[in-house]
Amino acid sequence: MKKILLLCVVAIGLMSCSSYKVASFVVDKTADYSKYKTFGYAKVDPDKLPKPFTMSHVIVIQQSITKEMIKRGFTLVPDGTTPDLSINLGIMLTIDKDATATTTGYGGAMPYYWGSRGYTWGAYPWMATTQINVNTYVNGTLLFDLVDQTKNTMLWHGSVTKVLDATNSTDKREQNLDKAMDALFAKFPVPAPAVKK
Repeated sequence: MKKILLLCVVAIGLMSCSSYKVASFVVDKTADYSKYKTFGYAKVDPDKLPKPFTMSHVIVIQQSITKEMIKRGFTLVPDGTTPDLSINLGIMLTIDKDATATTTGYGGAMPYYWGSRGYTWGAYPWMATTQINVNTYVNGTLLFDLVDQTKNTMLWHGSVTKVLDATNSTDKREQNLDKAMDALFAKFPVPAPAVKK
């Protein structure tokens, strides 16, 4: 019984550790992924990027994806070369808000004084104050389409949510993206080879 309880606690802990929501589906279930050797990225139009994203953000995303593709045996082709697989990326942003309330002071408990108190406080109940903080953050979703370049057909689509925030530092963005790519590529149709110990 203790082992079952421990497994449940571990499972709940693992579920709560991942802040990324991953959606994945294979469009072409008959595709033979062993025939694909190279990949590249669909051309990005900087004017179509949602603000505050720039091409520097796209490059960081592509670098994170490139690491995962190389792990799976694919080779990135230089720009201007036709790859076997094309990766078309999309970005969706939503602005979300959350609010927290912090109460400070006595909060309704009447203070007891030892000495004479011949004055009054103007605020009741007994000088409790509440401050409400509203935080605004960007919730971003990365959309990933894997396309057979010769047939011009989509083979796989994946998306990962809560990954993109252009206001984060470059280091924080890279850390978030690497974790998100681990989650996304866990559902990729071509698994990474097992790491030998």
